[in-house]
Amino acid sequence: MKKIFRTNVLLHTFGSDFFFMNALMSFKNMDKLLDYINNRTDYYKVKIQYSTPGDYMKAVNKEKAVFPAKYDDFFPLC
Repeated sequence: MKKIFRTNVLLHTFGSDFFFMNALMSFKNMDKLLDYINNRTDYYKVKIQYSTPGDYMKAVNKEKAVFPAKYDDFFPLC
């Protein structure tokens, strides 16, 4: 994964507008997905888990990755 990203830690958001109208169903289905992937780490080569932004930042900082600084505009007008 470090070939694409600068660390082995990836943050992926979960949900969207109205996604948690039935939160129990959403989390039960996500739990099934987490269990499926985590029980096949030899195949998928990843471990996934629920996390917080703070936990994510701790894991990224633990890897001591160096990120480039960006000084120009993030949204250039074309």
